Amino acid sequence: MPLRVLYHYLSELTPLSPLPSLPIPPSPSLAFLLRRRQFAQHSRVCKFQYIAELERNVQGLQAEGSKVSAELEFLN
Repeated sequence: MPLRVLYHYLSELTPLSPLPSLPIPPSPSLAFLLRRRQFAQHSRVCKFQYIAELERNVQGLQAEGSKVSAELEFLN
């Protein structure tokens, strides 16, 4: 649906109210929710970075294991 059609449809559903002249300051609970959301996002990023590091370690160890297995086969 084109944006113009969507805007027209939404404007028919709810009348547009004028914007307040002064911005409404955020409430303390809203600030708390924002901090909590940012902390959760940071935690998810750290978790994904940790998982990526573990996967790199696994790949390195698997490559090393293959190399050692090949050397062992060569020696036998």
